[in-house]
Amino acid sequence: MKIRKKIDEFQIEWPTIGLLIVSYAMWLVCLMGFTAFPVLSVIGMSLTLALHSSITHELIHGHPTRSDRINMALGLIPLTMFYPIHLFKETHLKHHNDENLTIPGVDPESFFCCPQKWQGKCRVARAYAWINMTLTGRMLLSLPNTLVQVSRFFARDLVKGNQTQRSLWLLHFSLLSLLCSAIVVLDKMPLEWYLLCTWVAHLIIAFRAFFEHRPARHPEHRIVVVKSNWFFRLMYLGNNYHALHHQCPRLPWYQIPKAFEVNQLDILRKNDHFYFSGYFSWLTYLFRPIHSPVHPGAPDRGSS
Repeated sequence: MKIRKKIDEFQIEWPTIGLLIVSYAMWLVCLMGFTAFPVLSVIGMSLTLALHSSITHELIHGHPTRSDRINMALGLIPLTMFYPIHLFKETHLKHHNDENLTIPGVDPESFFCCPQKWQGKCRVARAYAWINMTLTGRMLLSLPNTLVQVSRFFARDLVKGNQTQRSLWLLHFSLLSLLCSAIVVLDKMPLEWYLLCTWVAHLIIAFRAFFEHRPARHPEHRIVVVKSNWFFRLMYLGNNYHALHHQCPRLPWYQIPKAFEVNQLDILRKNDHFYFSGYFSWLTYLFRPIHSPVHPGAPDRGSS
């Protein structure tokens, strides 16, 4: 067992390394090919950036190496621009405390509001919250919500953060400036088109996250399973089996489908059959809320 443990500490997940290399190569191909094939390049870049976001999710969960420094270094270049990897790691790992899933002000990825805060919201804020519970609203509001959240964390770290936190922000903005400069200097894909691609990529990821979690008494009942087609399984790197991911966050993406197939009945029993047959099932909620924005019985434990 000791020998096995020592081997595992230095294990490298080569499929993830290969996928990361492919994503960087596709990024360069789409960037350089814009002049000759603008439509294909924009579509390809949008999909590549969405896939890169999913790979970044793998990186913060301890893949593809057992070295956190190496994994973080592999995702430092902010290709998707909006969310620095150090902040993504901080908020997302906090989100993985399943006991607090969906709790407003505690789960950084919660879309719900506690009843006490709801009472104090104006009509515009309430309407905004209800719209955000529709698929159309979530897609339109996801990027503005993300930018507001990132700005709040930046202000927090700027005022109350330590030197390490400020250094990470400085590194992020420096790399972001270099990325934008490189795109402009190469003079292939205009920067405004690249920004469009990052927005589309953000929408693709926001689509996955629309109803990944619901309020429920038992934490295991809060996490969805979406048995989708090959395209979304690849684009989200198995994160459609979200209940399994929360149970085994260190399980690499290429092992998730088989693990779900073997343990499907147990996983669905544990999450109280919170299940959709595909992501297109959510199109029913294009213009109607999938859930109330008010968290049932959530305590007032933070801003929301």
